[in-house]
Amino acid sequence: MRSFSRFQYIPIFALMITMTIGGYFYNRTLDSWLTNIVSSHMLGLVDDVAHQMQEKHLDLYDMSVSEIDIFLDNLSQSNSGRRFTIIDSTGKVLGDSQLNAIELSQLDDHSDRSEVIMALANGEGLSKHFSPSLNQEMLN
Repeated sequence: MRSFSRFQYIPIFALMITMTIGGYFYNRTLDSWLTNIVSSHMLGLVDDVAHQMQEKHLDLYDMSVSEIDIFLDNLSQSNSGRRFTIIDSTGKVLGDSQLNAIELSQLDDHSDRSEVIMALANGEGLSKHFSPSLNQEMLN
């Protein structure tokens, strides 16, 4: 029986290292690609809702919470499980398609959220974070 020298293990270690590094970059590329696709779709939905608001001449500051709730509930975009939250420039949540008035009143100030800060500065905001309550990564 012939014994192996330690140099014969170099290709195995090299393969393991390149697979690990390649897997890492593949995962990052795939994550970035999917984030871009989903965020583009989300921004398209937001543009549709903004267009509907302009078409109906809605002023959210003049609407009650129940009127905003009715508007959000009647959106075709929110019928398929999508969640829409309307936030004013101070960070106060004016309406949410998945919360009732009591739950809405218990929400905290959203002005310190990165997606809100970016939206106020650039017109669009996007944030990705892990939600422990849902046990999944969220794109806001």
